[in-house]
Amino acid sequence: MTARTAFAFALLALSTTAQSYTLSQFNQHASVQAPAGAAVARFALNEAAMRASQHAQYADIGMFNGAGDAVPFSIIQAETGGALGGKNQLALIPITLQREGAKKNNLRDTVMAEIKLDGITIERVRGEAALQATFSAQVGKNIVIDNNPRVWHYAVLGEPEPVAYVTLDVAESVKDFAVALRIEGSDDLTKWALMAEGTIHRAQVGSSARQSLRLSADGQRSRFVRVSALGEGALPRAALQGVLVEHPLSAIASPETVAINAPLRAGGSAGEWVADFGGRFPLFGLNVALPQSGLVANMQWSTRVAATEPWKPLANELIYRTLHPNKVEIRSPELALANLAVREVRVQSDELAAARAGLTLTARYHPIEVLFAVRGAGPFTLGVGLATSEIVPQALPLSSFSTTWSQQSRTQIALASAEPLRANANVTAATAPFTWRTPAIWAGGGLAALLTALALVRGLRSRTTKPTTRVGR
Repeated sequence: MTARTAFAFALLALSTTAQSYTLSQFNQHASVQAPAGAAVARFALNEAAMRASQHAQYADIGMFNGAGDAVPFSIIQAETGGALGGKNQLALIPITLQREGAKKNNLRDTVMAEIKLDGITIERVRGEAALQATFSAQVGKNIVIDNNPRVWHYAVLGEPEPVAYVTLDVAESVKDFAVALRIEGSDDLTKWALMAEGTIHRAQVGSSARQSLRLSADGQRSRFVRVSALGEGALPRAALQGVLVEHPLSAIASPETVAINAPLRAGGSAGEWVADFGGRFPLFGLNVALPQSGLVANMQWSTRVAATEPWKPLANELIYRTLHPNKVEIRSPELALANLAVREVRVQSDELAAARAGLTLTARYHPIEVLFAVRGAGPFTLGVGLATSEIVPQALPLSSFSTTWSQQSRTQIALASAEPLRANANVTAATAPFTWRTPAIWAGGGLAALLTALALVRGLRSRTTKPTTRVGR
């Protein structure tokens, strides 16, 4: 029996009598088109859908086929809480670029490890903290070997990794600097894509020394990283001692990031502003853009998930936007959160009490995705929003069908396309459809169907060509 046939049998095993909410009970609908031949598919909830969901963990969401029957689904979102560093960090390795036949650049001849890509041999030598990339004649003609002292190359020894942040390790002996950087990623050293861009600095701000060596990235996966210094700022080549990349805090969510801007309205007292995102968003980064240069202020941050709840203190940070003596503007870094569910943000600052306008709040989050079984004929429909205080969640926990789900296996699932939300003009009263059999039927049936889908994924991955790796003694 093939994996695809087994999946079909698993779908048939789902009970047709499992009770659920009906599509007519949801306030908002969106048509979803699944790819032809897909057994399971996924799509990202847009901001409108996230705002339409008024219950925690997006519990008031449902998926239905063309006949109006509920289909098994799960919501893929970043885990909340947890540490902001540690296990999700990876130090990149400096790399020297050279063409075949060229003399080796101060690297020893004893090879510890070797990775072969198309026309590129990457070697790591014993006793050295660097890599050496040697290109064939055919590949090398398309690669620029730049000896510019303001350009640094780094590599991942292994599979490409998704990058949420890039942190530069600058020698402590360099006490005062500000330099704009462009961070680019590549898998072949030929085509480069922007990964992150911004200014790093270590400088005196007000009465205290401040530094910001961490740049937010867009989540793309890259095997090679190129760091380029821009503009007038300078950084001695030896001063950059290393590059650290941080993976997204969640091991299962989309590594891509979405940025949303929210205006800050005046709060109940001077020096107080509030931003309302209109719905719960799992945030991992917050920043306030100051309207002009030359501003330095202490700021207290608070958040809450509903307007009826009390404010919870988040942080007390110095924010600034000022000009470094070398004419490079420096700004306070992004405030990091551990995928915290937030509806409203409050900021308070006595130093900014006289400000009337110009403050803008920027937040970042990982997109929320819906994974569903393509059961029955389409078009499929997403339902969002149930006007009831008592909710029986219809989504299956992601862990119930795969304990090994990861960002890599997620990318093997076909992408569906979702249309914009539309209002349901004839909403019927939502009543809880709970029976004692519902959890067991959905969990058991969904488990069988989606486990088999992941078996398909593993089959796809086993047929994918991987770079060969040889490790020496």
